[in-house]
Amino acid sequence: MQKINPATLRLLVSVSYCCIMISGMHIGGPWLAYLLITLFTAAFYPLSFAYAILGIGGLVIYLIRTYNFLGGAWLQRLIGLSAMWLSLIVFFMSEGGAYNYSTFQETVPLISLGLFVVLSVWQIISLISGWRNQYKKAQPHQ
Repeated sequence: MQKINPATLRLLVSVSYCCIMISGMHIGGPWLAYLLITLFTAAFYPLSFAYAILGIGGLVIYLIRTYNFLGGAWLQRLIGLSAMWLSLIVFFMSEGGAYNYSTFQETVPLISLGLFVVLSVWQIISLISGWRNQYKKAQPHQ
């Protein structure tokens, strides 16, 4: 696997997450717009508020730069990625999620979702390999 700058990969994953195209029966748009609209209309639709909090919160947790104190940066990135994934799952599994199932049938939304999946899996693999290398360096040679 090609080595890539971790900050560049983090940026690519974040941009691909925000630009996932959601397609509905009548209207569609980028995932970030869905998250922001839901945040501002939470008083009217309190149950759909969960995926917006997970999505925005996960993105913030994922992007915040932390110092590598006891290997916490990789865990923080993993938690952020998990929250972003969970946000998408909650969105599509919620009561009104069937309205947006055409996302899985159209080309552009599928490509954008696939790009996020590939980049986030690449990020998870690089996080795990980085953690393993850090763990190996911390072990005393015998």
